[in-house]
Amino acid sequence: MQQTFFQLMMLSVADLCHRLIPDMVDRGYGRVINVASVAARVPRSGGCNYGPTKAYLVALSEELHLTVASSGVNVSALCPGFTHTDFHETAGLMEMKNKMAKWLWYDADVVVKDAISGVQSGKPVVVSGRLYRWLDPIFQSVWTRRFLRIRARPE
Repeated sequence: MQQTFFQLMMLSVADLCHRLIPDMVDRGYGRVINVASVAARVPRSGGCNYGPTKAYLVALSEELHLTVASSGVNVSALCPGFTHTDFHETAGLMEMKNKMAKWLWYDADVVVKDAISGVQSGKPVVVSGRLYRWLDPIFQSVWTRRFLRIRARPE
């Protein structure tokens, strides 16, 4: 089961990048946006593999960006926070979503605009949404990172 998850979340993305980016480099222009997550930026319990797979996409995108940026190809990892899509309904997570504060959520069009703006300007990591852009340096700080670990609540 985990192999299928890893195939979907990481290996398929890496495969597509390695198949498509060489032609972009040959043309001297291209844009790649790999959808990661804010979950890649902070350790938490409960997801076990979701955050680490998204962290892989961030690392992959950063390395690809460094490798091909001089050729006119930009690669970005998009790290959105909570985004209004049909994902939560499809995954049966509407109860969880409805219990969360509304100000944590961004509309998909905001996330898409941030992604396009970021990749166009050559940012290897694009954190979407003003709130998450403000929080990200705190998430990444060596001084605060150990205090920000989100632990599973006992049932």
